[in-house]
Amino acid sequence: MKSKRSFPLATVIAALIGIAITAGSAMVSFNWANREAFTEFMLDVDERAAWFEHELLLNMETLLGLKGLYDSSEKVERSEFNQFADLIIKRHSAIKALEWVPYVPHTERGRFESFVRNEGYPDFQITERIDQGKMARASNRDGYFPVCFMEPFKGNELAFGFDLASNPKRLKALNYSRNTGDLTATESITLVQEKGNEKGFLAFLPVYKCKPGTIADRGKNLAGFVLGVYRINDIFNVMLQRTQGKSFGIDMKVVDITESNREKLLYYHASRTGQSALDSFVYEKTIANIGGRKWQISSAPTKGYIEAHKSVRPFAFLFGGLIFTVLLSVYINNLSGRAEKVRRLVDSKTAELKNSETKIRAIVETIANGIITIDSEGIVATVNPAAENMFGYKAEEVVGKNIKMLMPDPFHSGHDGYLSNYLNTGKNKIIGIGRELVGRRRDKTVFPIYLAVSEMNMANEKMFVGVIIDITERKKAEEERLTAQKRAELLAREAEAANKSKSEFLARMSHEIRTPMNAILGMAELLSETELTAEQKKYIDIFSGAGDALLLLINDILDLSKIESGQIEIEKTCFDLNKLLNETVSIMGIKAKEKGIKINCNVLNDVPVNLEGDPTRLRQIIINLIGNSLKFTDKGRVSIKVENNSIDNKRGFLLFSVSDTGSGIPKDKQQTIFDSFAQADSSVTRKHGGTGLGLAISQKLVELMGGKIYVESEPGKGSVFYFTCKFDVVAVSEKKPMVVKETQGGETVSKPAAPDQLAERKVLLVEDNKDNTMLALAFMKKTPFKVETAENGAIAVDKFKNNKYDIVLMDIQMPVMDGHTATGKIREWEKSQGLKPTPIVALTAHALKTEDQKSLEAGCNSHITKPIKKETLIKTIYAFTANKESSSINI
Repeated sequence: MKSKRSFPLATVIAALIGIAITAGSAMVSFNWANREAFTEFMLDVDERAAWFEHELLLNMETLLGLKGLYDSSEKVERSEFNQFADLIIKRHSAIKALEWVPYVPHTERGRFESFVRNEGYPDFQITERIDQGKMARASNRDGYFPVCFMEPFKGNELAFGFDLASNPKRLKALNYSRNTGDLTATESITLVQEKGNEKGFLAFLPVYKCKPGTIADRGKNLAGFVLGVYRINDIFNVMLQRTQGKSFGIDMKVVDITESNREKLLYYHASRTGQSALDSFVYEKTIANIGGRKWQISSAPTKGYIEAHKSVRPFAFLFGGLIFTVLLSVYINNLSGRAEKVRRLVDSKTAELKNSETKIRAIVETIANGIITIDSEGIVATVNPAAENMFGYKAEEVVGKNIKMLMPDPFHSGHDGYLSNYLNTGKNKIIGIGRELVGRRRDKTVFPIYLAVSEMNMANEKMFVGVIIDITERKKAEEERLTAQKRAELLAREAEAANKSKSEFLARMSHEIRTPMNAILGMAELLSETELTAEQKKYIDIFSGAGDALLLLINDILDLSKIESGQIEIEKTCFDLNKLLNETVSIMGIKAKEKGIKINCNVLNDVPVNLEGDPTRLRQIIINLIGNSLKFTDKGRVSIKVENNSIDNKRGFLLFSVSDTGSGIPKDKQQTIFDSFAQADSSVTRKHGGTGLGLAISQKLVELMGGKIYVESEPGKGSVFYFTCKFDVVAVSEKKPMVVKETQGGETVSKPAAPDQLAERKVLLVEDNKDNTMLALAFMKKTPFKVETAENGAIAVDKFKNNKYDIVLMDIQMPVMDGHTATGKIREWEKSQGLKPTPIVALTAHALKTEDQKSLEAGCNSHITKPIKKETLIKTIYAFTANKESSSINI
């Protein structure tokens, strides 16, 4: 009886123990299976996010190479752009198009459209998008950013001529890129090339005419943008191809989170394996600085993914445990010998567990990226085949050793400290973030890698999983881009050096030509004052006119050189516009009268006439345009008109026009007449004379004054030249005193107060050229000037110390001692003796503004450029010696 009562109790105890063991085993197995599924999901997502970021940056950075093409070339032709862009697109299939987008001011719109039409696109116009995606001619605005060059052209025809400034999102990105000079991306937009609502984005890089400084300089020097068109679907599909389509059962959503108050959906990939589980679990990865924007990738497993990755081990443990418990209970209860059957059942379930582990191992071993797991001590636990191939080690050579064996210094020596610091403080630099590092292979060579590390807990032990991508190809592409950029910078420096050499050559040639020209024109002037026969006077007039024409050519070439080298500065002087125009018409009226042509001038009533700006350069522009009109007009008139510029609609923004009734200019030549040494017809040089520099100089001066110049013309009906300029308007009560000047033979001198012209002046003439010395002495022969000469600066200094002079005329280029050095020594001696400075006027064949400044810095009071007119020289001496009180004068 006693044994019968204890037997059921033993059965119950055995059953309870079996159930407890089964439940515990099932829980442990469930936890382990969940960790494995989570780890696999994280690896899948990290791999896709890394490839997506890699492809995105690789495609966008191709714009740096395209920008290098523009930085290294003065002008990029359409065919050159297409060939270069085609090479890039062939290597990057996710690029929809590459484009060149120039900046076109409103005043240049007609000229720009005509230029593109003449390239073989007769229907070209600047367009904008209207209702229902239709394209129409762009509305009037201050400036445009039209798509000019585009590769490929086929399939993107709607974008040709599209004005990016018509879209606020594109314009916002353009302005940001222009001001910062950085690669900039737009928000998600609907591409004009697409018929549906396909989303994409644009990336820009600005191209400047010259190296900018301030934000204002960047706006002023902006030439345009190189632009890339990207469809996010294409980039994502490339990523999917890179990962061999392993997005099975994972939904991925890409959103723009740049603005903190909102997020904007860029792309959504819905897996076909089942309904999304985004509401239950979402894993987010942030990609920052994508062209100035921040994107976030959210990933979630679908129910299909979860079901596919559920492990059978927990159920096997549970089911097996229950069977084992039943069998054990039956065994105990029946005292039967079923031990062998239970053993076979356990073996079967163990095999199932091993099969499950084999599946997981197969996934890890076949993935394209390297995967390495380590423990909290940095000891390697597992290495997959991809990592073996990447580092050149077999798994058994790495497992059980410290992970730092795969790292070169400084990462090698610092890894343990970093890992310890993270475990103690929780501060990390890699975990959950990802960064670029350097790996070391078995043969000691190093290579760049991208490492993403995730942390997980397994049986209360911290483990770290590293996903490793070899980015050697990406780095190679970056190096190629940097090489192209350095080459572009080298070409820019060479161009700058060539430009400087050209300017120095022109300045030297100007000096060498002006020196003998001074003697030629001066002697002609002296000879014309003697008694001559009519035939002799005719000959004198001929070579004087030829000399003046040669001097005018030298001045034009020098002006162009000074403008191109940045040596001309626009001055700000108060002037009366009406007076300037009247003087200009008077100057040009002589030539007009010879041809029987009238010159009319009309200033509209609402135009302000009291202005502040550069009257000298304004007069030069108007004279060039009137002279050009007179050259090609045989009868009729030349008309000048000044009105407020309606486009700018601000006081002081004026529109000038010079029209004629001449022969006109063919449309196909209107684009080239503003080029240096260019004319619409080469035969005009023989018929009308001139070099074609006048319009080129006028264009550059107008641009320096903040305006634009353009022409409208029709053969046989005359031409109209327009240009705009900005001036400050001066109230009459605030008008500043104006310096009255007169122009004589290329030299401008202030009119001096009436001096006592009978008083004797003692003049020291310092000149090494005997012809020029003889000429200056002849100029002053019939004046009350007592002149002494010195052949070089050293003799001049000795004579100055031993004599008293009212004025010194100092040549600059001389042997033994030059004029600047001599002037400096004279000023030092005067200061040591406590003497008042004697006026010193520099005489030089250099005509650059920098030479003028050098003379003033050396101690000269003024600067006269050769060749010098007799009247200019005499008036200068009187001006500086009148009452012997003057210290300086504008020459």
